[in-house]
Amino acid sequence: MPGATTSGALNRAVHRYRSAPLGARLFVHGRAFLSDLAFVERFVDPPPKCDVVTIVDVLYLLPFDQQERVLRNAASALGEGGPVVVKAQERRTDPRYAITYLQETITVSLGFTRGGRERFFFPTREEALAMFERAGFVVEVEDMPNRPYTDVVYLARKAPMKTSAVS
Repeated sequence: MPGATTSGALNRAVHRYRSAPLGARLFVHGRAFLSDLAFVERFVDPPPKCDVVTIVDVLYLLPFDQQERVLRNAASALGEGGPVVVKAQERRTDPRYAITYLQETITVSLGFTRGGRERFFFPTREEALAMFERAGFVVEVEDMPNRPYTDVVYLARKAPMKTSAVS
């Protein structure tokens, strides 16, 4: 596939982002840029070391196994105690979830958000917490009750390595 390299995909993402009007960059195209970066992430192995990882409004576009892989890659890029901040939406029985799903359906169908053409992958809180734990994080959840969507922020830290007792 032409341009199916990390640098090619990243260049396309940056170009799309820079060519958007400033207002759109803050909202719609910023999310498309993040979606492109999620595509780039597939080619970066191992991920570069970093101090913190931030993931905003993009995981729901990836199937659950890929969401967990992104979290595992984030863990491998961080040192012990390194933070990851994830803003996401939860699947739950709540009128705000219907609004979340409708809004995402519209933005994807209009092409404002890339991905999610077949379906969205919103985890429940329990599913998300289990993914973080399996990826090697200790996590807290901050609800965002004043938002019209089921937005939450997961504040996680890479768990300490388990050491075996030496006798």
